[in-house]
Amino acid sequence: MEVEQRRRQLLHSPMQHGLDPVRPASAGQPRPPSAGLGGRQARPTSASSRATSSVMRRVRTNSPQFLCNADEEDTILPRPLPTGMAYAASYTTFDELVDKQILQQDEEDKVRIGMADVSQLYHCKCDDQGLQPNRERESRFVQLLSRNCRGIHFALRENGLGAKSAACIASMLAENSHFAVLDLSGNRLKDAGAARIAELLSINDSLVHVALKSNDIGYLGAEKLAEALQCNVTLTSLDLSGLSGINRNHLGTYGAQAMGNALAANRTLAALNLGANGLGNEGLSFLAAGLEYNQTLTDLNLSSNNLGWEAYTVIGPLLNSAHICSLDLERNDARDKGIAALSQSLKMPSPVSERLEVLNLSYNGIRSAGFQCVSSIIRSVKSLKVLKLEGNECGDAFGELAMAVKDSRSITHLTLSRCELVAEDGESLGEMVRAQTSLTRLDLPDNLLRDEGTAFLMKALKSNDVLRHLDLANNKIRDSGGMAIAEMLQENNSLQHLIIRQNNLKISGDNVAEALRTNSSLLELDFSYNDFSFRSYTAVGQHLQKNMKLWRKQATPRLMQQIDALKVDEGTLHGTHEEIVQEIKRREVTQENLSHKREHVKQLIHSFSGNIKKLEEEHAHIAMKRAKEEEAMAAFGDDLQRDKQKQENARRRLEGKIKSEEERINRIRKDQHRIDAEVKALQERSLVELAPQRAELEREQALQKKAESRAKALAEVLSRAELRVKELEKKTGAGAAAATGKDRKPSSVPPVGGKVSIGRPSSATRGKRVSAARPK
Repeated sequence: MEVEQRRRQLLHSPMQHGLDPVRPASAGQPRPPSAGLGGRQARPTSASSRATSSVMRRVRTNSPQFLCNADEEDTILPRPLPTGMAYAASYTTFDELVDKQILQQDEEDKVRIGMADVSQLYHCKCDDQGLQPNRERESRFVQLLSRNCRGIHFALRENGLGAKSAACIASMLAENSHFAVLDLSGNRLKDAGAARIAELLSINDSLVHVALKSNDIGYLGAEKLAEALQCNVTLTSLDLSGLSGINRNHLGTYGAQAMGNALAANRTLAALNLGANGLGNEGLSFLAAGLEYNQTLTDLNLSSNNLGWEAYTVIGPLLNSAHICSLDLERNDARDKGIAALSQSLKMPSPVSERLEVLNLSYNGIRSAGFQCVSSIIRSVKSLKVLKLEGNECGDAFGELAMAVKDSRSITHLTLSRCELVAEDGESLGEMVRAQTSLTRLDLPDNLLRDEGTAFLMKALKSNDVLRHLDLANNKIRDSGGMAIAEMLQENNSLQHLIIRQNNLKISGDNVAEALRTNSSLLELDFSYNDFSFRSYTAVGQHLQKNMKLWRKQATPRLMQQIDALKVDEGTLHGTHEEIVQEIKRREVTQENLSHKREHVKQLIHSFSGNIKKLEEEHAHIAMKRAKEEEAMAAFGDDLQRDKQKQENARRRLEGKIKSEEERINRIRKDQHRIDAEVKALQERSLVELAPQRAELEREQALQKKAESRAKALAEVLSRAELRVKELEKKTGAGAAAATGKDRKPSSVPPVGGKVSIGRPSSATRGKRVSAARPK
């Protein structure tokens, strides 16, 4: 109901509001021999009905093209379904979907869009681009749409579509269940347009592949798409990578986090391309966290995401816990340290050794030490089929790498382009090719093998019957190496594709043409940008046409071999079917036993139903008591809370008063300290200022003490003198009385009671003496 409501909402919403088909072909599978450079890939057909068609094959040279007609096409058997994947996710082309009766053959040529929708989409596109609609542009757009939106494919790559166009497309496809592939790569949808596509994915039940490469989508758009992935149950492939240009996607760390959350919840997505989105080490950690809970994702592309060597310490445990079969880490910054960490993680016993098939480490700054770690990875991962090491510097470690590939029985495709291989590495290369029994494709362009290294390799290929594709472009090979190539072609009957363009071959072209007289396996030879004569490339073209016709005539035996293989598989499947039938019978018996037990349990339940009711009543009574107790406890709790609140308020007030008193005491203490300091300063200043007066006072006090002591001494002398005077007076008084009685001479005797001044100084005299005695 919710999905239907969202569908109606999207259908009636106002207007303001490309990865290859279904699933990319596994790099581990060799390209079919009939699909030469410039040719169309063969269409796999079922064993019961195989249609013949005519297709033009091209031999790429630096001269006029050679064309030949194909009467039949070879087939490629589809790979078995990976465990846990959606049915349509394991096939690579529309034709394989037809073979498995997922779609009908006549659906390929039908256009499932009405003219009203086309016109509406055209006007939305004009609004996005700011153009004025006209008939000529609309006519060209209709023709473009009729070419690119046929069958199950809806592809409008690099058409300048914006948010309004995305809303229109979402509205169109919401009610159209015929399309399985939506490719809008190279437009300008941005976050708003991505949100509209996310709304479509949340309600659509037919799309299995969506490509939104280079649409200027940021983390906001990624979050909307991630939300849609969490509820979508049909999408098996999503491409959000960035192409070179101004509209690159830039999910960043936040977008990676959203995608990690989506992967943790999604159960159908099998392929995810996040190349060139600036995820960084932190973004990878978010993805790894989500992949720990994902059981379906098998193909992950993280190329050009600024991953440093620290990120490779996370990739190893990620491969051990997730179900990744194909991992693309091209153009990151692993260096030797990161490859060493990855190798150390993959050494531990884990399912990855039987699961990982494709590993791309091209342009990762790997040098000699890193290539040694790559050799260890080859020995540890027994299931590895495709290994790409383009743009690294192997140095002197190529010998060890060649030994590891030599011992491998799973590698089918090895790329060593621009790895600075030299002529001395040719011997190790030859030993590797001579002993290899599974390698079908070897890419060695842009190295420096020269004639010597090429000679070693060609000598090994004389006895090799497995290799089908060899690329030796731009290896500084001269006519001596060309002679070795011609000798190899005379004896080798398995090589089908040979690329030797952009070398320095001249007269050896005649030898190559002569060797093709006896060679019946080579179907494609690219010797462009060499100096072959016209006679040579004419002869080469004729021989290749002859080989192509012969190869097509032998298509029936090959098909019969494939049919025999299918019959063997059919027998195996029949045995498996019998085992499944027996298992189903055993489960039916088990189910019957369980039903009897279930009936017995029901009887027991019925017998105990009365007790259960009593217990329920008791439980209800207890629940009521508990409710009342809880109410009382709640009231008590409220009272307690109020008391606590009052106590808390009183405590806060008391603390406020204490704090204010403490502040006042502190202010008083500060004032006291200040006053003490001022008093001390005044005392010190007074001591300094009154020091002279104090000294003078002390001198005066000393003089006064001396004067007092002298005055005391003089007083004593005076008292003694007065005593003497009294004694003298007494004596004189007695003498005078005696004299008076005899001769009475009044003029010489003083009156009675008078004082005699003889021997006693006057007061003026005493004052003068005292002042004279005092020191000045």
